[in-house]
Amino acid sequence: MIPAPRRPREVPEADPSAPPGPDRMPPPGVSAPRAPVTAPGHPSSRYRGGWSRPPVAWLLAAVLALVSLPVAAGATAITAYATRPEQDRYGGDIPVVRDASAPVVLAEDEIRALLRKHSRALRERDEKAFLDLYDPKNTKLVDDQRRLYRNLLKVPFREARYEIIRRLGRSVDTFGRGVRVTVDVAFVHQIEGVDIRPVTEWYRWTVVKAAPNAKPVVTAVDGSPKGFGGSKYVYYPAPWDVYPRMHVVRTGHALLLASDRTLAKTERLAPVAERAALDNLAAWRRHGPKGEVLPGFLVVLENDRELFFRLFRSAQDTDSDEAGVSIPMATFGHEDRVRFGGSRIVVDLASGFFQAPRGALEIFRHEMAHSLIQPLDAADSPARPRFWVVEGFAEYLALRGTDPARGTHSAALREYLRRGRFTGRLPTDRDMYHEDLLIAAASYQLGYWAIRFIAEEHGEDKAFAFVARHYQDPAALDAAIRETTGLSRAQFEARWARYVRAQVG
Repeated sequence: MIPAPRRPREVPEADPSAPPGPDRMPPPGVSAPRAPVTAPGHPSSRYRGGWSRPPVAWLLAAVLALVSLPVAAGATAITAYATRPEQDRYGGDIPVVRDASAPVVLAEDEIRALLRKHSRALRERDEKAFLDLYDPKNTKLVDDQRRLYRNLLKVPFREARYEIIRRLGRSVDTFGRGVRVTVDVAFVHQIEGVDIRPVTEWYRWTVVKAAPNAKPVVTAVDGSPKGFGGSKYVYYPAPWDVYPRMHVVRTGHALLLASDRTLAKTERLAPVAERAALDNLAAWRRHGPKGEVLPGFLVVLENDRELFFRLFRSAQDTDSDEAGVSIPMATFGHEDRVRFGGSRIVVDLASGFFQAPRGALEIFRHEMAHSLIQPLDAADSPARPRFWVVEGFAEYLALRGTDPARGTHSAALREYLRRGRFTGRLPTDRDMYHEDLLIAAASYQLGYWAIRFIAEEHGEDKAFAFVARHYQDPAALDAAIRETTGLSRAQFEARWARYVRAQVG
């Protein structure tokens, strides 16, 4: 078998900020409601003989003994409880107030005020104010957030602010002890020249208020857990969260983020990324539907395989053979008709694409094609676009204007046909990501030939219109085929199969 290189792919994401409903999964970090706790069974009697219950005289004696306890003793017991050292469920001490008459309340308005102050500090480039809400005793946390702040200053944000998503935990303590809550926080941002709408990254903060008049402080920061899908967190971490020193390399239509480790290669490959961006944008503006188009692309080139799987997603499956990924970023807010306001592209510098003469241009074009089409995705539809359309279009733009025989997966398709494994049917979603790399690589190429077939037989405008129509209404694949080709799906498939055999076989 001819080994196929690691293949690029797109990670389809559900809208992470969608509220739960009858036809939706709960939003990330919120588990489905649990079943009611089963009531305990009727307790058996402790008495094995004699009376079936204690004598009345015993009960009267017990009541008299309780009544005779001094009231002051009860007050002392309450005071002792309020001043006893407590531990929260994380194992850390909660500061305790000795005056039990003063409750500790952490109101949502206080948290919103913290976020407004934090947003203003970033906007006004005030490092001291940005770090002011973090627990000064936690020096590692403060150092990490200082690094984050300095990385964020390098990004050309059109908009950047922090918003509360939800609060979890006990926010009032009537005994005067300190309170601790977890708060899911959205970093709402729009990058100039990259995003067409504000998008989000979700954090989970631990916020503590030690006393009634104390200032709330953040004692821990992590990603907000995702309740479903293939990612552990919601668009977390970004390079600005993990790179000790982040670098920004700008071209006309690409924003590349790099660490010290990857800066030299990123600078070398930046002109290739710019060429890929120009090629794709020109093709889309000429042949694609009218409407908003992404102005550019954010790209991260990473040579650390573990970080490749972590950036913007913390992927659960790290055994896949992908070499690049385009991560669609959901628009912040549900009233906007554009459900995905941008994307984040991460590419593995160690992949075989960077050893081939045109490999870098091919993978950049492929991933940028995913990003380019993503704003058309009908996120509300229960159906998802077929992967042969998704990957076929990306491969079509990756190889557009070149000899397809030089494509990364072309040899795999020739071998696939030589072995007689081509059935004449369009590849299924499972074929596209099959564990057998020959099937997967050949399926990518078959998707490419499907889009190319439409372009050659009916023109590129029709090919682009077909892809756009399918993204906007994934359930109506047959209608999209008929509208753009005039053929039924069966007729289209039969003609396409003959075309593939003539071109490749």
